Formats: sequence, structure tokens, C-alpha cells
Amino acid sequence: MTKEEELILMKAREKFMREGFSKTTVDDIASELRMSKKTIYKYFSSKEKLVMAAVELLQQSILHQVSSRIDGDGNAVQKIYSIFEFVGKLLQKLDERALEDFRVRIPEVWEKIDQFRTKMITENFTRVIDQGKEEGLIINYPTEIIMAIYMASIRAVINPDFVMNNRFSIDEVKNIAIDLMMNAILTEKGKEIYNNSKAGK
Repeated sequence: MTKEEELILMKAREKFMREGFSKTTVDDIASELRMSKKTIYKYFSSKEKLVMAAVELLQQSILHQVSSRIDGDGNAVQKIYSIFEFVGKLLQKLDERALEDFRVRIPEVWEKIDQFRTKMITENFTRVIDQGKEEGLIINYPTEIIMAIYMASIRAVINPDFVMNNRFSIDEVKNIAIDLMMNAILTEKGKEIYNNSKAGK
């Protein structure tokens, strides 16, 4: 990937996350980058292909960030908290209306996003859940059941319909969902570490 292509994708990702697919035009992206539309179309023949490439770049970045946290030092609770902090900062850049726009206007992209988060969470969190059980920080429930309940919860609340039809922001929904899940699966020792992490200790 050339530097120019990466620059286009970074700007496109920022615009799509903030303004949605419908309101973002190639003209807007070109204008903010101070380049011609012709330059953008040299790499991406349509806005649909541009948004798909921007989503793929974002997914690669997320996967790298999540994997590095899971493979790093620290106990399972610290790792989970670090991952959710990263995801929370990412969600703060996403406008709720943009999320709904993706689902309605380009459902194939929304489906790609849903498939990615399912695969990423299932593959990576299975490892950290098992680590937490070995450390005595997560209750020894079957990992498969923990993951199934967690994925069902994520799909139920981190989705356009729920966010648009309720008064909560995506960030508020994320925080409440995490608290409910963590308090359900953590041992007393695990809860102490989790609460200290939230308090910034």
C-alpha cells in the first residue's frame, strides 16, 4: 500500500465513522486531503469500494491492538479491561447515526463488521477467559457458555436498532454491558482487580 493510498483510507475512515456513508462524498474526502477526486479513483473505483477498504484497514488495526494486549504481560482481568478501554475510545469516534446508516445503506459492510467482531472476540477472548480461570480470577464456568452469552449480549445492545431506539450512547451501553458481564464471571479477587482498574489504581 502506498503512503497516498493509506492517507486516503485514514481520512475516509474518519469521515465515514463520524458522518456515515450517505453524507460522506468523495468530493469531501478529496477536499480535506487537498487532492483531486481523480487521485482517489486511481485507487478506489467507487465510494463503496473505498468504504470497504477503509473498514478492512480498521479491522486490521483493531486485530493488531487486541492481539498485542492479549499476548502482553498482565493478568486476564487487566487484559480484558485494557481491550475494552481501547474499544471504548474507538466507539467514541463513531456517531450512532453513522452506524445506522451503514446498516441501512450498505448492509454488506455491516455484515462484514459483524462477522469480524464475532471472529475476533471468539478467537481472542477464549484465550484470555481460560487464562483468567487458571489464575483464579474468573469463575470456572464452561468457556463456550461464557462466550455464547457474551456474544448474544453484544449483538443485542451494540447494534444500530438498540442504540437509535434508546437514550443511551454507544459508550454508555458498552460500559454497562462490560460491568454486567465482568461482575457475573469474576471471582472476588477478579472483581477487586477490575474495580481497581476502573478507579485508575
